[in-house]
Amino acid sequence: MDASRDTLIQERTAEMENELTNEEQESEEEKALVNDVEEDEHELEDDDEEDDDEEDDDEEEEQDDEEEEEEEEENELVLDLKLVGDCFTPGDDGDVPLAPYLKGFLELNKFIKMLGKLYHFVAYDVKVKTAVVQKKMARENGQHYVNLKSMIKYEMENSLLVQKSTSGTKAILLLHRGMEFTCQFLREMIKEEEEPKLGEIASKIYLSTTGSYQATYLREPFSCVLKLLPTRATLRNRVAKGKEEAEEKVMRLLFDAIKSITETYDAVQKIYSENNLLDMSTWSQIQSKNSGDGP
Repeated sequence: MDASRDTLIQERTAEMENELTNEEQESEEEKALVNDVEEDEHELEDDDEEDDDEEDDDEEEEQDDEEEEEEEEENELVLDLKLVGDCFTPGDDGDVPLAPYLKGFLELNKFIKMLGKLYHFVAYDVKVKTAVVQKKMARENGQHYVNLKSMIKYEMENSLLVQKSTSGTKAILLLHRGMEFTCQFLREMIKEEEEPKLGEIASKIYLSTTGSYQATYLREPFSCVLKLLPTRATLRNRVAKGKEEAEEKVMRLLFDAIKSITETYDAVQKIYSENNLLDMSTWSQIQSKNSGDGP
């Protein structure tokens, strides 16, 4: 009986090992995602006292996804490029309003999902980071989270840059690093020529921008995944939902969106630079100094 049981255990173990081997790439991506957003998820769970019921959260998320799908069906394009351009528009004083900024990222998420399931973890990461800031905006001290400058000032003065949960300043900086890749990628996508291939260029852009801040176990596989991207013409056609007559509109709106995204990227870059916050490794020292604990 024991020998038979041991045999069954060995057979099942072998089956599980085969399954893990066949799904190795997917598992590695999931691990990378978990490591990258784990603390963000903890904040969303710990701070939301009114949403203790997980089933209610699941139903709400499913409803949001269904509404998003219905909205996409109604729109002429996969994403509202005019909305993207409007959302990524810095103020006259060089500040960046946070509500439209986050809305712009959520709209860009539709484009990320369009690229395929291999990129869905990126869309999920964007959703988590935007939720971190949106949650802070909805709290009693939400008046400090209207614009980027006021948020950074508030979190620096109250020693909130480095804490157990993710600060708004950190969440925005991580989104900002992704925007650098987005700007350059979209510029490549609107080019008529197909050589060099978009995937090869996208991989190089990623390694020199967002990827330069990420761990090797995530950077190397994702740079390879980007090489699998289709041609520029194919992506533009997908954005136009396969309608040739809409592709001219896609090109025109992409030009405008790229201009707005670039302007917003430059504005955010300047604000973080002026506060010496582009390098997160120095934040603990800055926070200690501001709180009077440092030298």
